[in-house]
Amino acid sequence: MWKEIATALVVILIPILFAIYYFYIKVPRMHVFGTEYSPGDEGKVFVQVLSDTYTPVDNAVCNLNVYYPDNTKFVSNEAMIGLGSRGLYFYNFIAPNTTGVYMVDIACTYPNFMVTYYPQESTALYAMDGVTLSITGTMNITFNTTIYSRFYGTFYGTFSKSTNYADIYVLKDNSWEYYCQMTYYKPTCAKIVENYTGYSAVFRIVPTLGPKDKLDMDLANLIQYNTTEQVMTNLRGGGEIHVSYKKTVISDIDMPQARII
Repeated sequence: MWKEIATALVVILIPILFAIYYFYIKVPRMHVFGTEYSPGDEGKVFVQVLSDTYTPVDNAVCNLNVYYPDNTKFVSNEAMIGLGSRGLYFYNFIAPNTTGVYMVDIACTYPNFMVTYYPQESTALYAMDGVTLSITGTMNITFNTTIYSRFYGTFYGTFSKSTNYADIYVLKDNSWEYYCQMTYYKPTCAKIVENYTGYSAVFRIVPTLGPKDKLDMDLANLIQYNTTEQVMTNLRGGGEIHVSYKKTVISDIDMPQARII
């Protein structure tokens, strides 16, 4: 009899102990908030990149795609901004008027070397710190380097109105080549250029603004890195974005947690 009782207790306790171990001990934990937005809200997609030994990687290159609910692209192949610590990379946006679930796809690589350059025009563009440079007309951004490797320029700023935008060009073979576009809803502009031959480290910002509008630039940098890469598979974050007119609160029960290292 006691043997049967002991066997029954083992059968009952093993799944319980496994669940406790898996969900509260083994799995890293991270409180995930901010994936629910209403149209017009400021939003953020982020990811944490970890090495094979689960240590944060601060010199990765992360490429982002975000899809509208109808599977067309809202964000197309934009390089994410590195926080500079704990292996975190992010992309800021304004939630569009289209409601529904937005799929998020992030792919990160680990180059052997990466160098960041800053613009000559203003120290206000060195970091996303709220210190901005107001732009009301065409402006060139110059980096004190030559292009010798794969690169991408990262530009971030906020606009006065939703109808504002800015086209960015890069100098190639002494002519201006279209690079990317900043908009009210997608204020980050960062495209990876793999075939770097003929390019110069000079960009041109051409804003389209109303008479009293402006573009407040908060970041401009140039990153060059090598072409021999290791694909990073240990990623945390990302997932999906929910846009609705009635936001819900994500609770600990609704979403499994994973701790940021």
